[in-house]
Amino acid sequence: MNLGIDEYSIKARFYPSFIVLIPAIVLSIYYLTNFEQYYHYLTALSVAGLFTFILAQLGRDKGKVKEIQLFQYFGGKPTTQILRHRDAFLDKTTKKRYHFLLSQKLQLQMPTEIEENSDILNADGIYDSCAKYMISKTRDTNVYYLLFKENISYGFRRNLWGMKSWSISILIITLFIHLIFATTSFSEFSFSNSEIGLIVFLLFLLFFWIFIITRGWIKIAAFAYAERLFEGLNN
Repeated sequence: MNLGIDEYSIKARFYPSFIVLIPAIVLSIYYLTNFEQYYHYLTALSVAGLFTFILAQLGRDKGKVKEIQLFQYFGGKPTTQILRHRDAFLDKTTKKRYHFLLSQKLQLQMPTEIEENSDILNADGIYDSCAKYMISKTRDTNVYYLLFKENISYGFRRNLWGMKSWSISILIITLFIHLIFATTSFSEFSFSNSEIGLIVFLLFLLFFWIFIITRGWIKIAAFAYAERLFEGLNN
């Protein structure tokens, strides 16, 4: 049975889901230390694996839904933006060459700078069509492996950001449960080194999710993918 598990699914969908579940997994392992620990470890890992698979599917959907917000934040699709005359991501010489190659391959007239400024929506529509054409022509992951890697990187970051609210909720709940156990329902406040270590670890993860997993972090990968995509015109 084909579950659709390929390199992209593992790195762009499963990895983000596993990262989201790390606090709950660590907390489970921390407290499952009785004589049946190996049985419980196996059970915990099996359940985590199941939830990771399910969360990967939900995370992918959530990432795609929130992608609209990302493009609004970026100012449009990166694959569209870098073809705009007014965009400075690509140098003018490279952009001019890409416009010429695209006009030849798609048999269409690329907008001039004046035409773009006078009808932005129409120009963006043409650029978007060019991007779709390039995507359809660069599906061979062996030939376009660098592009494939950038697509994985973008998908990983987008899906991770899409699950940000879920992850922060899991972290807060995990931290609260740990404090209940560590303080005997908040009646004792004497922490062992390992208990402090787990608190620091969870707070570090919270910092990571709040300050690192941002739209700006995704933007770097998104534009890197767009750049690699149109480099495919050189083949």
